Amino acid sequence: MRKSITAFVALLLVTHSARSLAAQEPAPAGNRQPELVDRVAAVVGDSVILLTQVEEQVQQLRALGQRIPEGPAEQQRLHREIVQNLVNEQILLQAALRDSTPVPEREVEERLEQDLAQRIRGFGSEPAFNQALAAEGLTLAEYREILRGDLRRSALVQRYIETQRRKRVLPPVDSAEVRAFFEAQRGRLGQRPATITFEQVVIATQPPDSARATARATAEQVLAQARAGGEDFANLARRYSDDPGTRNQGGDLGWFQRGQMVSAFEEAAFSLRPGQISDIVETPFGFHIIKLERAQGSERRARHILFRPTITDADVERARTQAGEIAARVREGESVAALAEQFADKTEPAQVGPLPKDQLPGPYADALAAANAGDVVGPVALGDAERPKWAVVRVHEVRSQGEYTFEDVRDRLREQLRQQKFIEQLIEELRRQTYVDVRI
Repeated sequence: MRKSITAFVALLLVTHSARSLAAQEPAPAGNRQPELVDRVAAVVGDSVILLTQVEEQVQQLRALGQRIPEGPAEQQRLHREIVQNLVNEQILLQAALRDSTPVPEREVEERLEQDLAQRIRGFGSEPAFNQALAAEGLTLAEYREILRGDLRRSALVQRYIETQRRKRVLPPVDSAEVRAFFEAQRGRLGQRPATITFEQVVIATQPPDSARATARATAEQVLAQARAGGEDFANLARRYSDDPGTRNQGGDLGWFQRGQMVSAFEEAAFSLRPGQISDIVETPFGFHIIKLERAQGSERRARHILFRPTITDADVERARTQAGEIAARVREGESVAALAEQFADKTEPAQVGPLPKDQLPGPYADALAAANAGDVVGPVALGDAERPKWAVVRVHEVRSQGEYTFEDVRDRLREQLRQQKFIEQLIEELRRQTYVDVRI
């Protein structure tokens, strides 16, 4: 019944539940039972793990349908395994609190809303979810606060682990280990979903040179204002930016690392010092002015102002026509890769999959529902209102639902094992530097 290191990190601090209301209420007067004093199960640095936390973990396992041993010796063994997992969690959390940058509140809130929505769907409706919370003595507002704290800590630990990963080489895993792991996990893998693999050429609507020149000229004027310092950069973003996702937040992009932004934007942002404002930066989205707010290690926090060149109906029709011509060339046998290199929007992937068919975005799902290997599909309108795009797709493979084979999951399992070994090594290093006293 031991959880793997990978499993407990993935669920780190997110599944803790509150004690039941009955356990918190005092017994009626005249019928009091002797009060149970909580025991310390372990000490980790300057923190303690209580026996009640261990019991909560047991209750969570029971709620998930796992068999809980009945014999005293087996129960004690389970409690010790849970304590070791909680100790490892606390060791990672303390290291993350020392060494990691704070998690942006916007990121925490996004995770919170996604998690709540998923949990409510699991109960079928919000009233049913609220009823379940009430049975635990909680309101939705109280539960949100508990979950918000859990998610903040979980994200902090994940950020710490990712930072440590970038500094190290993951330990090797040989084929025998991967095969043994596959055989051990085979019964838990479930059914492989139906998947599709394809290559594509995505044609995006391009503004004419005159529209690009106008947008750049506006950007130059605003850049002069920003550097003159007469008005706050955030206010300029609210007034001028064409980015609907950040305009109302004064262009705030939050914290990001390399690999999260398109290359031209990223190179400019990482070349700035805090407080500096960039020159005009052109990306497929338009022209940007970037102000670096803060830098911490490998992360940056910045604001930007985006200027999108105006796109007309004639520009849209020109892109649609080009996509139709490329579809005809693909059907005649031309290389999709070569056409993508010459014409495609480089912000879109040229190779896709294997991807579960039920995870395809709406336009792809409809267009590829009945596709077979070798089919050429499109142009498919991708529904980008700001910059309409069309995809021309050649299907490589369609696989129906079935059992996973070793080849299906070999690479994923190898990476999972390497990650597990890395986390075990990291915890062992941190444990040698941390006072740990397990008392049960």
